[in-house]
Amino acid sequence: MSLWIRFLALATLAIACVAGLPQPASAALTWDTATGDGSTSSDGGGTWSVGGPNWNDGAGDVNWSEPNDAIIGAGNGAAGTITVSGTVSPTNLTLNAAGSGNYTIGGGTIDIPYVGDEGGTMEGITVNATGTT
Repeated sequence: MSLWIRFLALATLAIACVAGLPQPASAALTWDTATGDGSTSSDGGGTWSVGGPNWNDGAGDVNWSEPNDAIIGAGNGAAGTITVSGTVSPTNLTLNAAGSGNYTIGGGTIDIPYVGDEGGTMEGITVNATGTT
């Protein structure tokens, strides 16, 4: 077998192995602008960026990481403006009502993947609030 055929066979095998690896499971992270409050999530404005603070995993404060589901609106505190810095890629985005006021989300890019054609689930946006812009 020639060296080129061996290379192609190994490359094909490597791609097949990587493609078959399970994807990391996503966690639900809730927008939380009050740090140090344990498992409580608090509404408010701030910056959303990869590696940035302002998130809660139900046990405590965490930085945003991907892939995770993003939940905005904890029903606890005043809403505000969330400025997206760069590109963030939540698996799903759920918009709930804040304790008071309306959220405004702007700035960078929120890239939500579509996995429906690959036999997975349809990822997307769920809006459980009125007045979110």
